[in-house]
Amino acid sequence: MIWGSLMKLLYGLVVTSLLLLHQAAHAQQPERARRTAEIPKPDLVDEHYGPHQRQVFDLWKAKSDKPTPLVVYIHGGGFRGGDKSSISPALFALLDKGISLMAIHYRLSPEVAFPAHYKDSARAIQFARYHAKDWNIDPLRIGATGGSAGAGTSLWLGFHDDMADPNSDDPVLRESTRLSCMAVFGAQSTYDPHVIKEWIGEAAARHPAMEGFYGI
Repeated sequence: MIWGSLMKLLYGLVVTSLLLLHQAAHAQQPERARRTAEIPKPDLVDEHYGPHQRQVFDLWKAKSDKPTPLVVYIHGGGFRGGDKSSISPALFALLDKGISLMAIHYRLSPEVAFPAHYKDSARAIQFARYHAKDWNIDPLRIGATGGSAGAGTSLWLGFHDDMADPNSDDPVLRESTRLSCMAVFGAQSTYDPHVIKEWIGEAAARHPAMEGFYGI
């Protein structure tokens, strides 16, 4: 008797959950359409900054007679997912301020592990500097933004030593990786599992994203 009542309750919860998910999915469709409509057409779409299929970017050039600053959007997703389409329509207000915008993909775990995700973003910045003259970009004024994994990557790049290799056979890698600024949200200030464990506990340090990040 009790088991039958429990099964009916669970069945009701499952059906209710499915209905709510269905309604939420339909509610998101107009939002996605609105969001897509608010994003202007890029000047460059899915251009490669490296040989891998995910080493691509979109670029929106601000209209200007002189070289413009550039903001690079690095998406979140726990280094396991996400893509450049998550860029916020609000960022496109930068174009009206004379600031160009770039949104990138990068390789993901478990295909790659630390520091490959970071190095991809660094190369994208170097690629932008290499093409600064062609794109009317000021190579001394490049910043980065993003949330979660994109925020952590932006901070890592901003505080890391310059990774330019003046002796590289690849001219892109001879360019600087330095950033003028970082504006991030939902950032993690460290990915060191020992520090995470000390600050907020064992469970956070063993998050699945951390295992993939380090290729464990």
